[in-house]
Amino acid sequence: ARFADVAAEEYAVTAVDAGSPAWEAGLVPGDKVRGLYPAGRRLDPLDWEEAMRKPSPGEELGFELWRFPGQRAPIRRKTSVLQRPVWR
Repeated sequence: ARFADVAAEEYAVTAVDAGSPAWEAGLVPGDKVRGLYPAGRRLDPLDWEEAMRKPSPGEELGFELWRFPGQRAPIRRKTSVLQRPVWR
């Protein structure tokens, strides 16, 4: 997946590769990621880019997403990277 840094503590999903962890979690282009949770713990936004670029095999990665205008609560999705991603 590819992400663009659009605001403080917010990344926009710009593309999702088939078979990637982001694809498995159901992310789509246009989603806004406002929370990232590797192994169930909230990650500091300064570390998001590295965590999304190089997910740790075997570690669950949770996303807090905003997808719709006027959305009142985040969509929470997670994936588990059990081995090297198949899309590489």
